[in-house]
Amino acid sequence: MPKLDRNPLTRWLAAERATRDDEAEAALAALFAALPQPVLPVGFADRVLARVGLPPAATAWGLDRLAAGLFVALATALGSLALLPASWLAALAAGAAGTLAGLGLGLARGVSLLLPLWRGLAEVAHWASLAVADPQGAALLGLCTLLSAMAARLLYGLLDERSPRYAD
Repeated sequence: MPKLDRNPLTRWLAAERATRDDEAEAALAALFAALPQPVLPVGFADRVLARVGLPPAATAWGLDRLAAGLFVALATALGSLALLPASWLAALAAGAAGTLAGLGLGLARGVSLLLPLWRGLAEVAHWASLAVADPQGAALLGLCTLLSAMAARLLYGLLDERSPRYAD
């Protein structure tokens, strides 16, 4: 009868050699559970990215600033209630406060639904800026800009000729 080993590493290796898959999976899970969980210092990921040569991860289009701006706008709007006359405040307290709160919540939900779209647009802008960073991409962008300006001028000229002010 084989000797029962308590070491997860030797149990896992023995189960793998004997092709006992279920036992090997359980021993591997126990082995990973026995490993110490390191506590990484603050800024570890940024230092690793800097060492590799990549820029540190940043929020797309300053979403933190956007949230702060929305908070300041909401605080300003609520602070401006102090400047309203007392009769307006009484009318707001009578029933419009719930409606305003509902509108504020709806606006907040709408903004939160648009945040993934902003993240996607930020990713597309990031990759587009990388594509234009080399001379060939910049030349292509310049050529596209020139062609679109010429097309806009041609369209403006066509529409201007057909405008009713030239009708005799």
